[in-house]
This record gives sequence, C-alpha cells and structure tokens, in this order.
Amino acid sequence: MIFTTGVGNNQLFAAQYLKMNQPKRFLTSGSFGTMGFGMPAAVGACHGNPSAQVIVIDGDGSFRMNMGEMHTIGTLDLPLRFCC
Repeated sequence: MIFTTGVGNNQLFAAQYLKMNQPKRFLTSGSFGTMGFGMPAAVGACHGNPSAQVIVIDGDGSFRMNMGEMHTIGTLDLPLRFCC
C-alpha cells in the first residue's frame, strides 16, 4: 500500500499516525510542495508500481485543483482511493 499526501494538516497527521514498514510507501513533498501535490504523485505511484494499492490523503481544496488529473485517472482507469 502506498500513501500520497498534499500539503497541510492532512500531511502532518498522515506523517504522524501512519506506520510504514517498507521504504518508498509514503510519498509527500515534506511541506516544500504546493497544494495539490498528492494526486499527481498518486498517478506516478500507480504507473511506477501498478500492483500496489495507492491511497491519496488530501484536502477538499486540493481535490478541486486537480480536475486535469481526475481526467487522467478516469481515462487510464487507475485504481486510486481518496481520503479527503
């Protein structure tokens, strides 16, 4: 399972409470990114590891900013899960 996050409180809570037991399973900008980072990172994670389940943890503002990525996700039928 791979988790990606945007920036903000969702990033802080995910970093604090998710327990990772393997490397490269938590993709985040480390507070140096911009709002909307989580969804494009999840698209890349799906392409890089197609057999893994990818979960996006992001806020509602970031979700609205990524309508282009939503089109890509739908067109490619990527199995992403979202937590807003």
